Amino acid sequence: MFNQPSKYLTIKFLTLCLLLTGTVEANGPPIRVEQAIPSVAEQGQQQLHVKIRGKGFKPGDLVRFLVADTDNDEEINVLTVTYDESTGDLDTVITVDEDAEISNYDIEVYRSGRGGKGTDLFSVLEQNTGSGNSSLSAEFCLYLTNLVPGLAPDDTDVYCDNKRQKVKVATGSGPGFRFDTNTSKNSPKRTVTLNVSGGGVDIYDNANNYLNTLFTGDYDIGLRFNKTNGGLDLGAMNINEVGYVPVDIQVTSPDGSNSYGLAFGENSKPFSHGDLTDNPCVRNNTLDARVERMSASMWSIESNRNNDKACLWNNPTAGLADQEGTVVKMPFHFVIEIK
Repeated sequence: MFNQPSKYLTIKFLTLCLLLTGTVEANGPPIRVEQAIPSVAEQGQQQLHVKIRGKGFKPGDLVRFLVADTDNDEEINVLTVTYDESTGDLDTVITVDEDAEISNYDIEVYRSGRGGKGTDLFSVLEQNTGSGNSSLSAEFCLYLTNLVPGLAPDDTDVYCDNKRQKVKVATGSGPGFRFDTNTSKNSPKRTVTLNVSGGGVDIYDNANNYLNTLFTGDYDIGLRFNKTNGGLDLGAMNINEVGYVPVDIQVTSPDGSNSYGLAFGENSKPFSHGDLTDNPCVRNNTLDARVERMSASMWSIESNRNNDKACLWNNPTAGLADQEGTVVKMPFHFVIEIK
């Protein structure tokens, strides 16, 4: 009597057939949707560029923004989707309905019956919530542009406010902003590269005595907006509004052996040191940094487009009263996004 094959043998045989025909391999790796940049928009926002990061994306993939835990994809219209071959990301352009539901949104990437979804990766805020909010207190991710000469990122261009990585990117309620690459002496350490024209700039005191040289290299930095005279409140800016603010940067070599100060703008206060109040170097040679609010959650911050020079000082612990300051070309540009 002929014996029926077991269910186990049947499944094994079918699996072998699929492998031989290449069906399983053709599907490729699973689609994973991990991050949206930016992750926030307002009702009625038009032509917003949103980068979708994840794994398993391919050219021709489609994208939907769904009200969280629903199949409602009618609140956000995806105008275009472009696959970035260099990064594997998807670049989208979206439009948010004026009466779009104020909610978190899931993002789905799909193709021919396959897909992946990231939950609560995007949010829609009430229209005009991005203006006049002087009580904003937020932590950010910061995307630093690679400039030569100027500031450049280390191995990763994103610095997120993170206790484990010991990076601080934040604003409190009212004027002010800080970006610190290292808030502890312990590893891991994030740094910023200072690309100096010619590879280095010598620093002299007012009597023309050589003090030190700032060389191109990796440094810990602490960047601050002035809080008082000339200060800027990020939360109080309207979307697309441009403002200007004095900026101070403290620069320290990772081993702590050298420390420098950089300042942009007449009212900047490098090292908060009284000897540098009304310093002629910053007053005569530098301009405030430019800040633009790009959306409800993103700002662009850069050295002044008309003058990207800074004033430089050696070690702040001694001799600042005897240093007028050294002019150095040091452009910078970064974008911050609320986490």
